[in-house]
Amino acid sequence: MSSLRLRRHNNCPRCPVIGAEDIPGEEYFEILSLRFNIGVARKLAARHDLTRVAPLAMARWLEHARILESHVWHLPSNAGHGIMVTLPAGCGMPLIDGNHRAARGIATWRALLRKGAE
Repeated sequence: MSSLRLRRHNNCPRCPVIGAEDIPGEEYFEILSLRFNIGVARKLAARHDLTRVAPLAMARWLEHARILESHVWHLPSNAGHGIMVTLPAGCGMPLIDGNHRAARGIATWRALLRKGAE
């Protein structure tokens, strides 16, 4: 019996499976022992104003995030903003959605800084 071979957009393990875009599924982000439902987070975030995060603070967060470099550069440029949450007891504000978009933004920001210094 042959096995089903699923292909992903851009042959990227972080991109959706081709043909599965319309299949409802939950997306989660896990950090330590916490698990965040991204769909619920998007609904909650829609009620709040956007907050700008300092590029250096975001760069520091991204040093600890799992970023797949090849995924960063084929994301749509209009993919929207990320979502940060406040952890219990106010002990941090991790980015639970948008790490790869933020990584591209930081890389672009650094390139602009280098170009401006020339």
